Amino acid sequence: MRCVTVRDYPKNHQTQRPHAVIVNLQSLVALYSVLVGIASAADPKVWNSLERAKLAVSIATPLIVGIIGFCVSRSLKAIENRQWTARKLIEKRLEAYSECSEKINQLACYFRRVGKWKELQASDIIGLKREIDEVIYKNEPIFTEKFMSEYRIFRDTFYRTETGHGKDAKLKTSPMKYKELSNWKDEWTSLFDEVDVPQENVFEDAYRRFIREIRVALEVNVESK
Repeated sequence: MRCVTVRDYPKNHQTQRPHAVIVNLQSLVALYSVLVGIASAADPKVWNSLERAKLAVSIATPLIVGIIGFCVSRSLKAIENRQWTARKLIEKRLEAYSECSEKINQLACYFRRVGKWKELQASDIIGLKREIDEVIYKNEPIFTEKFMSEYRIFRDTFYRTETGHGKDAKLKTSPMKYKELSNWKDEWTSLFDEVDVPQENVFEDAYRRFIREIRVALEVNVESK
């Protein structure tokens, strides 16, 4: 997976400067002056201010239409480029989420003790942190600061990360809830940190908030609170 880079933008995304419009304007003004001079010399009485106004309108109308058309075309092109960029950004975010969605679900299931939590092992849950971190942080440029903040809250709710240099994170829950499982190993007790363990609703809230932020990042309809 790679992040969105400048190379991903369309080559023709730059808009042209309106040099041609300026040249046309200068040419039309010059033409108008010539026509007025010729007509005035031919019959100054007939060529009054009203006739001059009519000529000015006839010359200005195509010019105005051309300028409006140019501006509309440039605006539509800019909108098209923004839509293309937004679509590619969402595609990259979706790829990132697809890469770690199952891991996020396993982590939430283990702590909330729902789904297939009995089949999961504590040592694997420790490894999930590194795997999810890798996906999220290598794609940090395509996520918002709000998304990254919610992810860190989510991660730090489930893991004790400040365990010392070179040491693995620990699970912020009691091992007593898991020791009755058939796949339990006594050596896993050291993987848990029972100091200041969050309440059950804190895990649920952190998970729901992060999932909601994922939906926002993918522009999935999110109900306002």
